[in-house]
This record gives sequence, C-alpha cells and structure tokens, in this order.
Amino acid sequence: MSWFIAPVLTGLVSATIFFVVRTTVLRRKNAYALSFWTLPPFVLITTWVNMYFVFTKGAKKTLSSSSDWTDSKAAWVSAVIAAGVTILCIFVALPLLRRMASNHFDSEGNAIQGMPTAFSPQTASEMRTLDEIAAGSNQVSPVDAEPAQLTRWQKFSKAATHGMDVDIHKIVKTDDKIHEIHESAELFEPRVEYAFSYLQVFSAICVIFAHGAGEVGYMAGPLATIWDVYKKGQLSKNVQPPIWVILIGAIGLVIGLATYGYNVTRAMGVKLAKLTPTRGFAAELATAFVIMIASQYGLPTSSSQCITGAIIGVGILEGSKGVNWTQFLKQFASWVATLFVIGLAVAAVFAQGIYTPSKIQGKEVTMYEDRVTNLTTQVYKDFNSSLQSYRPVAAQGLLVNLPNTTWNDLNATVAVNANAAKNLIDPKKTQSVAVESILDALYKSLSLVQNNSVFTLGQSTVFPGADICIDPSTTNLTTVACTSPKLLPSFAVKT
Repeated sequence: MSWFIAPVLTGLVSATIFFVVRTTVLRRKNAYALSFWTLPPFVLITTWVNMYFVFTKGAKKTLSSSSDWTDSKAAWVSAVIAAGVTILCIFVALPLLRRMASNHFDSEGNAIQGMPTAFSPQTASEMRTLDEIAAGSNQVSPVDAEPAQLTRWQKFSKAATHGMDVDIHKIVKTDDKIHEIHESAELFEPRVEYAFSYLQVFSAICVIFAHGAGEVGYMAGPLATIWDVYKKGQLSKNVQPPIWVILIGAIGLVIGLATYGYNVTRAMGVKLAKLTPTRGFAAELATAFVIMIASQYGLPTSSSQCITGAIIGVGILEGSKGVNWTQFLKQFASWVATLFVIGLAVAAVFAQGIYTPSKIQGKEVTMYEDRVTNLTTQVYKDFNSSLQSYRPVAAQGLLVNLPNTTWNDLNATVAVNANAAKNLIDPKKTQSVAVESILDALYKSLSLVQNNSVFTLGQSTVFPGADICIDPSTTNLTTVACTSPKLLPSFAVKT
C-alpha cells in the first residue's frame, strides 16, 4: 500500500510547499526582495534533510556502530551542519547571488539581452538562451549540426554523450497539448526564479541521495547475494554488499542517466507538467522528505513514483489543466506493466535453470538429505531414551562403566549433536547444506551408539585393549591384534 500512498502523500507535501512559497513570496510585489529572506530558511531545511540522509543511510553503517550513531545524534549533527551552511549562505552566497542577478536582469526584472539564463522570461517554458529568444532564431544549434567528417573516437564520443545534447524542451513547440500546459501556467518574476534555481541544486541533491539509496540498492542487492552465496555456499539472511558491488550499481546508474536519461527527464520535467525552479524545488524537497520518513519506518517506496506525485501536486495548483493526465496514465500503466513483464521475465529465466533436462535431481537430493537427517535424529532420540533410563543408578554410582560424570558428558554430547543435526534441514537455520555434512552427522550418531553400547563395553571387558583399534597410530595397530568387529572412530566429542 505504501507504493500507492507515498505518491499521494508526496503530492500533498509538494503542493503545500509550493502554495506557501507562491503565497508568501511569488505573488507579492516585492517578491525579489522577499526571496532573499526566504532562501536562508529553505537552505537550512534542505541542508538538514540532505545531511540527515547521509548520516542515517550511509555514515551510520560505515563510520560507527548503530548503537553509537543513533538517529537523534544524526539529527542534531545535521542541524549543526545545516546552521553552518545557512550562515555561509547569508554572508557569502546571497551577496554573490544578488550580484549575479543584477548582471542578468535590470532593475525592473527584465532579462538583459546577451546574458544566458536558466529560463525564458517571455514564456518560462523553454531552457534557451536569451539571444535565441530575442532573435527568434530557427536555425539549427551547433549541437544538431553534423560535421562533414568524424573520426572513430568522435563518433563514439558523440554516441556516448547524445543524451546530454538532446533539447528536451523542443517538444513544447511541437506538441499542442504540452504547449498549452506550459503557456497557461502562471508566470512569476524572473529574478525570483533565478534565485531559486540555485536553491534547487540543494533540493536536487536530496532527491539524488534518496534515488541513489534505493535504485543502487535494487541493482546491488541481487549481485551481492549471488556473490555471498558463491563465497559462503549458503544463503545468508543479511548480506553486506562489498564496495565494488555498490560501485558497479552506481556507475551503471550514472551511465544510464547520461545516455538514455533524457527520455525520463523529458517525460517528468516537460511532458507531465510545467516546471520552473520554484516548482522544481517544491517537488524535489517534498520527494526527499517523504522518502526519508518512509525509510526510517522501513516502508518500501519508489523515488520515481514519489517525484511523479510531487510534480502532479505542484501542477494541480494551476488547475485541472496544469497536469498532462494522458501522460500520467501512460506512466501509471507502465508501472503496472513493469511488475508483470519483469515478473514473467525473471520466472522464465529461473525456470530455464530449474526445469532444464540436464539439471541435478534437486528433489531427490533434498529427500535423501531429509531422510538421512531424520534417521540421525532418531538415533539420538533412542540413545537419549536409553541414557535417561540409567540416570538414577548412574547418579548413585552403581554403574562402573557409566559414572555420573560420564553420564553428564554423554547427555551434553547428545543434546549438542542432535540439535546440530536438526538444524541441517531447518530452512530457518540453514538454507544450503553440503551432503558430507549430512553424512558426518549420521556418522557421529552411529559412532556414539557403537562406542557406548553394551556390546562395545562388553567387548572391551572380554578383550582388554580392543579399543586401541580406534587409535590411528601405526605403532599400536602393528603391536595389538584388532579383534573383530573393529570399532568406528568416535566423533561424538562434546562441543
């Protein structure tokens, strides 16, 4: 249920954040001046969320034991760091930001032509430079220009970086529905959006932490489990992935984003709703906040679903036409389809290994192990029943070959070995067991019975020195005649 509740909750949080920012700052006449007063509190909150994520999801597991590095400690350490960053923001970042804004915009808030900015002040729907907007240029950008001759390395580099060169906002001009959503969205003072574009970097870092913590884990988990089984020969309940496994997942995530991520970026950031720095900040901060809360309670969430809910929450504040519901239905259908497609694909691959004609007879091996282990435990039960029947006389010292100390040792040995044999086929204790371990357990039980049976004790009485046959020493074997039957070596040692 959390996968359905989390996007709704994220949408409510993002809508609340953007509503507060829009009411208290964006719709005010002195919005630009107010933005510099609101940036420090937002920096404080965003930095705290970032650092809390780091300390609770990463540093807690690597820098200290979980008992020493508590969540409360992570909270106040994050607060101290956030306060320090906020002080730097007030005395260093804000003056620089104000100076850069004055270089990009005049006193009326109009963009200065010739200065690149992060958005178009005319439509706020395309990430193009102001020179292109002012000139109304339709000529092909240098990125789209195809050189006459490319070297092999240039071709490879162009193919590898293709995703970073795609203009994801081009669809705003070619798709009427998306164009209408972007054109009908409320516009705010460009200088305020410019200021929030730097704050959005902090909120984006929040989402990166949340996304990386989840997505890298999804990739590293199966590989780490396979590696752990290969190294230990059994399936452990908890697996600590090696750092190289995490690096493989992280590198794969980055490569995927660089090469093909523009499709997801275009779908989420352009097609679904109109996003500007203020709207993006609200959506990203809400996503990080909800995922952080869910992770503390161990609830499964998807960062993709949460950010989708956050974007819809921001878009709904523009009215029913602020969200591309057709695009949302496509994304929702893809979520549902992914579960079935991936599930069937994994089942097909797994079935290939399970039902292949040349497979090892797994069922027969399991049945063999279970029956041998059951036989072993039954031997221990019978031995224990006989042993318990002699408890009173052994305690009184009436049995020469079974004094009280020997009885206690045998009783402890039976308890330890019987429990170990039982655990061999208990899936809660052992997921995989070697066949030799099953046979060793049976061998111990038979050895215990034989070396402590009435027959063996009587043999030692009638043939003194018969137990020396158990000794593997070559000298003893050559000097002492081993009377049949030869005894099994005793493995029933108390542990």
